[in-house]
This record gives sequence, C-alpha cells and structure tokens, in this order.
Amino acid sequence: MSCATKTRPISCTIAVVFLLTLLSSCGGSSSGGGGGDSIVIPDEFLFTMDLDVDGQAPFSLASETYPNRVITMRTIGAPLLGTYAFDTGDYTLGASQINVTYEDWDEPHKTFAIQITSDIVGNIYGEPSAGSLTIFDGVNPIYVEITATGVTLGLDDDPATSYNWSAFYALFENTERELWEIEASLAALILKYAKEEISFVASSLELIETNDDILEDEGQLTFDCDELPITPPLGGGRRIIIANSGDVGPGANFTWLFDYCWDNQNSTKDLLYDGTISMLGLLEVIEEDGTTETITSLGFVPDVTPGGVYYKGFKVYVTEEDDEGNVSISNDRTHIYNGGYSIKFYTE
Repeated sequence: MSCATKTRPISCTIAVVFLLTLLSSCGGSSSGGGGGDSIVIPDEFLFTMDLDVDGQAPFSLASETYPNRVITMRTIGAPLLGTYAFDTGDYTLGASQINVTYEDWDEPHKTFAIQITSDIVGNIYGEPSAGSLTIFDGVNPIYVEITATGVTLGLDDDPATSYNWSAFYALFENTERELWEIEASLAALILKYAKEEISFVASSLELIETNDDILEDEGQLTFDCDELPITPPLGGGRRIIIANSGDVGPGANFTWLFDYCWDNQNSTKDLLYDGTISMLGLLEVIEEDGTTETITSLGFVPDVTPGGVYYKGFKVYVTEEDDEGNVSISNDRTHIYNGGYSIKFYTE
C-alpha cells in the first residue's frame, strides 16, 4: 500500500492531555464525606465509554495553528468497554471499536476504524503490556500486536516489524514513512488518550465522592498549580472543581476550571492548561450497610438530564525551557479540545 498524501500530522507530543497528573495531589482517600459515613470504592469497576451522545458533538482534538488538522473520535453503535481499578490504575480495553476521522488526510485514509481484537492490558502510569488491534481504512488491514516491550506492526500479509513504544509513537510525526504506518501510530495515540480520559474521570469522581461535604458546604475545591515563570502572569495558575448544582448526588453537575494551570514535570517541554471541562449528570448508586456506603455505579451519563464529560475550546499549550531556565510557550503546538463522551463505572 502506498502513501497517497503525506502531510504534517498533529504533534504526538500533545496528543494526550495527561490531566491525570494534575489530580495526583488532589485525590482523597477512599473514605470521608457523607456526614461521617465511610465511602468504600471497590477495587475494580467495569466501564463503558460512549463517544456518541445524542445531541452532543463527538470528541475532537484540533491544532490551533493548522485548522485542517482535526481528529474526531466516535463509537458508533456500541461504546468502548473495559475495566478500571481506581486504586492502582490497572485497566483493560476490551473488544470494541473507535471510529476516527482525520481531516488533513484524503480518503480512503481520512476515515478509519480502530478495532480492539484482544484485550489491551496495562497500567495508567505506563504503556500496555498485552493486547492487539486492527486498523481498517478501506485499503488493507493493519495489524498491531502489543508485546512486553513494545509492538509488532504489519500490513496485510507482509512480515511484521517490531518497535519499542517511543519509536512507534514517533512514526506519527515522521512524514517519510508510509501513511499506513503513520495511521497505526495515530491509532495507538488515540487509545493512549482514551485510557488517560478514563483515568482522569475516575480520579475526578473519587475526588468528588471523598470531598462531598466540602463541595456542598463551600461549592468548590481550589488547587494551586505550578508557578509559571512568565511575566506578567497569564492567569491565576490554579484549577478549581465547582459543584454547579449545590449538592453532590444523582444528576449533579460539576465544572473543572483550569486557569492557565501549569504542570511542571521538570522537563524541557511541559504542558499548560486553560479552559473548562463540564461534567454533567452525575450517576451515583450507593449501597448502604450501617455507616458504610459502597459505591456500585459512578459516572456522567445522560440518564435523566443531559450528561457526560464535555470540552469546549479547552486549550493545551506546550511550554519550552532553554538551557538558562527561561520558559516560553510554543504557540504552533497549541491544541484545542472540543466535544466529549459519557462514561459509566459499575460493579457486577
């Protein structure tokens, strides 16, 4: 299969938001709130993630500098399935499919499907260790097999090539490679994004449940971000979760406000977040046993009211640090998140 049109892709450096890292210092323990009751969060949940919510835009990632570089993700007909452990971050992505459109490519490669053919297994803080997927773009099937050290990548009946994860992700920015290879790399980045979103929502839900009294009494929780050494300051340098409904219970709505929130990982390139994320229609099912409350279902779903997790013009900037420690914003690497999904965690 030849590469019909090779164009510069969206940078894989920012293909994943990594909002989870910002919550690592915010999450409560698995008990608290509820007027003295103990909140029990089970070791592992099943989950469903639907990227096609009626009346809402599907999830998309765009480049601010190059407007044609828009990646749109959908789950047509059936949601993404899997398991997630709140405590450890262990996860699986089960047999399901994500449909992708990349506006900067020509057909038939512009639209393709990522089909998970065997469970992808891993931990949120690292790369997956097992699983397989097939990418269908209307030309030839592309096969990706996950190994303990990376992946093997093959096209139709051609011999497979092995890559470590760093080299495989880097294919997405390499315009010298065949488009099917770039396409496979993009598919892996999309699955990486999906697992990060799943974990980000899980961490947000745990934060809400273990701080419900504070959210109901004060209406919000505020956290300082890392100090961005740019003068004058761009904004407040904070992140706030707001209980829009005034209570924490079924159907409640929340907003994450990121006010130029910098996540300094002490690397030459770090991320800066600005915008809001809406978390609507809280699903909360709790089984009570005395003073112990066990959560059996959690999420943001459109059951009674509009529900789901939604971005609208949420911006993620890349900051760069030179040898003298000066930090600047790489404007051509700014990306914008729109649309969203519904997600549900539940026990058997």
